[in-house]
Amino acid sequence: MLKHIGRRLLAAGSVLAVSLQVQAMPTVAESIVADLAARAPALDRKVLRHAVSAMHCAVSHGADPAARLAVIDFSLPSSERRMWIFDLERREVLLTDYVAHGNKSGDNHASAFSNVIGSHQSSLGLFRAAES
Repeated sequence: MLKHIGRRLLAAGSVLAVSLQVQAMPTVAESIVADLAARAPALDRKVLRHAVSAMHCAVSHGADPAARLAVIDFSLPSSERRMWIFDLERREVLLTDYVAHGNKSGDNHASAFSNVIGSHQSSLGLFRAAES
């Protein structure tokens, strides 16, 4: 079942930040998605929407707002630039770059994900980094 769900997420465009509350995204979040999508046309808008929705959900549940948002589209092969880092205040792209996935997530295309320690697979979800 989990493998099937992972494949469905991959087919839809997996992201660093995944949320189930995409349909209920407030107008401000929709505005962020529209602005960032215009500056990163190669990024799947559905993937970006999941990332912004997850970020909004975290903030609405007490997390401090972030200054930057990194989005990885795992539906793209690792041989393509599939990570975007956005400045949320200026709503612009700071970096587009290549990014690897866990060594047991697949070859050029990630196809398996896990949150289990020692799985050597990439995890899907929202993560907060303290520094670059």
